[in-house]
Amino acid sequence: MSAAFAVNTFKVPDFIPPLWARNAHFQTIAGALLTRAPKGFHYTHRVRLHTPDGDWFEVDCAVHGAHDERVEPGEVQDSLPATRAARPLAVVLHGLESCSRGIQTLQLANMLYNGLGANVYAMNFRGCSGEPNATPKSYHLGETSDLKLLIEELRSRVAPVASDERAQPLLLSGFSLGGNVICKYLGEFVEHARLFGVTAAAVYCVPFDALASQPVLDSGLIRRYVYSRRFVRSIQNKLKNRRLSTKVPYDLERVLRAETIGEIDDAYIAPTYGFKDRFDYYRKCSCGQFLGGVRTPLLIINARDDPFMAPSSLPIPEEIRNPMVCLAYTSYGGHCGFFSGMATVRGDSWIGSHLQRFFEWTLEQQLNDQDYVARCT
Repeated sequence: MSAAFAVNTFKVPDFIPPLWARNAHFQTIAGALLTRAPKGFHYTHRVRLHTPDGDWFEVDCAVHGAHDERVEPGEVQDSLPATRAARPLAVVLHGLESCSRGIQTLQLANMLYNGLGANVYAMNFRGCSGEPNATPKSYHLGETSDLKLLIEELRSRVAPVASDERAQPLLLSGFSLGGNVICKYLGEFVEHARLFGVTAAAVYCVPFDALASQPVLDSGLIRRYVYSRRFVRSIQNKLKNRRLSTKVPYDLERVLRAETIGEIDDAYIAPTYGFKDRFDYYRKCSCGQFLGGVRTPLLIINARDDPFMAPSSLPIPEEIRNPMVCLAYTSYGGHCGFFSGMATVRGDSWIGSHLQRFFEWTLEQQLNDQDYVARCT
């Protein structure tokens, strides 16, 4: 990437909602409950990808030109659908205990599909597609292996990176936990992203420093009993309903006694993935420490009033010292809210519009950047 192409010069305006909508909890809850699913968008395929450890995860795909294909409702295929045109590919990652059909994911998928004209591959983390998985593992802040597998499958079966021509763009987008996974992947597996031609990424509401932010999420009445408790109950129900033939590395009774995300991480995530405890997990998997290594254009938008985050966890842009990373902080927005009133209710997405603008800007910059061809081949 040439020095003239500095991603951190990209500008995102501040998000200023109406006066009556500026409370951070209102932003967060309204964004989840009052935002409508986009009209005119639906997935065309569901694909199950099998993992090297004997498990699987499912991907919901929206592929242009596939609407007339005979895909039965509920049918799950075992390979990614072929594409008929050289369109961008876009991978979407959801947040904690969400899925490909959550409102936030659908809005991102719609923006990428109808706004950018990309073929979309919305990943369901293990255990999030409606069916129990085959191993004790699921997903967490730093689990990048399934994302890497999906990227490899896209490049090997759908749109290979050819040495003699420019590859179809491969875009990554996500929010909250999914955004953290993307940022960690880009900063930790730089060569993998280069080898498989990852073109750009745009994420929002990511937990840069879970060690600082997790106690915030587990404190206070609204955070503890509205946000955290909902996540905890969802995780407990999934683990309770699993029927595994092998011994699990965690104590299910301890998991079921958990009242906070921190206790869940101590009881389930740490022993399952080999961390000493939740603090070891947070230290190793928070994405803030990986931003300096990113070599793919990356936009991160976070609200300063996000009730899931500690304000001190937001990195200072000048300290990142990486021209490939654009950090944009808004005054309002809550956690994945960015609710602006009736415009949001009607389906307009403030966050989606700026992520789309970033992707368009990045693709245009790279189209004229000869060094980009060498970087992706």
